[in-house]
Amino acid sequence: VGLIMPFVGGWRMYNMSPMSFVKNPLIWIRTISKYGCQFSTAPNFALGLTARRWKALREKEALDMSSLQLVQLGGEPVNPDHVFAFTE
Repeated sequence: VGLIMPFVGGWRMYNMSPMSFVKNPLIWIRTISKYGCQFSTAPNFALGLTARRWKALREKEALDMSSLQLVQLGGEPVNPDHVFAFTE
């Protein structure tokens, strides 16, 4: 459904290679910030991995995540600690 809806609704969609994400999870939030994405889909582990990489940065870059309204998690049970770390 996530891949079909943009075609049906006429919305812009950005896909990312899973390997690109695993190598550099910050590419996900940089893409959201750059293009003003409103909706994203990811597995639960993506939240925890991204939060850990962000915290490890010595200098935090300015990212605007204000456009993001919904993150759909799929593929595994949701870990509340990952959700909290990501939203923090």
